[in-house]
Amino acid sequence: MKRIGLICLAMVLALGTLGVGYAHWSDDADIIQTVQTGTVSIGFSKAAVVDILGDPKDIAWADAFLTGEQIGVDIMGRPIHEGVTFVIHNAYPGIQVAEVVDIASAGTIPVHIAGMTEASFHMAKTDPYLQELETQIVGGTGAPGDPLEVHFYDADGNVVMILWLVNAVGVQLHQGYFTSLEIHKFFQQPMQMSATYELTITLVGIQYNQA
Repeated sequence: MKRIGLICLAMVLALGTLGVGYAHWSDDADIIQTVQTGTVSIGFSKAAVVDILGDPKDIAWADAFLTGEQIGVDIMGRPIHEGVTFVIHNAYPGIQVAEVVDIASAGTIPVHIAGMTEASFHMAKTDPYLQELETQIVGGTGAPGDPLEVHFYDADGNVVMILWLVNAVGVQLHQGYFTSLEIHKFFQQPMQMSATYELTITLVGIQYNQA
């Protein structure tokens, strides 16, 4: 009996040794991170014709419309739209049209208005054919007190219209906030009668990185 007991003890000791040798279990713990990026988006929450100057007979008139999809709401509760359209009726050389638009940020990332990146001016006596006029930025930055001045030339090199942009740059906008941009159009003598002119201005907003 004693011999059998020793054998059993040896087996128990062997199994215990195996348990120590093979019990290195492990587990993994995962860290999951989700990054949601913000948006940069600008549009317009107001468009208005302020005045038509140099029109003694009071025959020229204008309309202003917010166009495109609504992309947000500004802090005054006004809808922010993608674009804006001005229509000037019965225009003629010598008048100046003063307009204002409110540029608003609809995105979650603060932006600053970097100014005008492109302007195209077309003329046609009969639609839909439009002849593009040459564009030249004469000077200015568009910052307050330094209007961005753009000249538009016909095929003969004559200035058809002069454009001023005021308060177009240097403004930081958080979501829902807006700034007012002034647009002044000076119509020159080389304008043609019974013609349709179309102007497109492209403004850009860039994410604001605070130093």
